[in-house]
Amino acid sequence: MTRYRAKTGAHIPMPDRPGQQVPEDGEGTSVNELNPYYLRLIADGDLVPVTDEMPAAPVAEKTGKASASREGTS
Repeated sequence: MTRYRAKTGAHIPMPDRPGQQVPEDGEGTSVNELNPYYLRLIADGDLVPVTDEMPAAPVAEKTGKASASREGTS
């Protein structure tokens, strides 16, 4: 069974485990991949599969610059 983490900054509740959220770091958690709720989160990229190559805690890149898509728009 594949283990998943929440993408950085996402707070994803687990309806089958009241009061718990999908962790952003560590080993992640296993989810029911047949459940439409989790399938949608996986398809949208909100749940990321944990791989052996992943660092223990993903670090979001902060550049402080405006994105190219926002420059020149009014």
